[in-house]
Amino acid sequence: MKFRIAPLLLICLSLLFSACEKFTAENFAKIQTNQTEDEVRKLIGPPTSISSGSFLVFNGTIYKYEHGDKKATLVFNNGRLVFKEGELGNAQK
Repeated sequence: MKFRIAPLLLICLSLLFSACEKFTAENFAKIQTNQTEDEVRKLIGPPTSISSGSFLVFNGTIYKYEHGDKKATLVFNNGRLVFKEGELGNAQK
């Protein structure tokens, strides 16, 4: 049984570390207003947390990223990026 769990654990750990490798200042700087949620995830990986809500004409989703001292918040309206903010070293806000 131990031998079956070890490969699965290695796969999970490699996925976790590959997501952290994408969350860099260089990739964050490539994110532009009006990009889709999928385009952003391809650049910097999956978010640490997601929250959604709607108010009148705003149908929004907020992505939060936190990996060590690197943090970012991205706001999407109807699936398109409308705001980004982050602290990732030399990345542009």
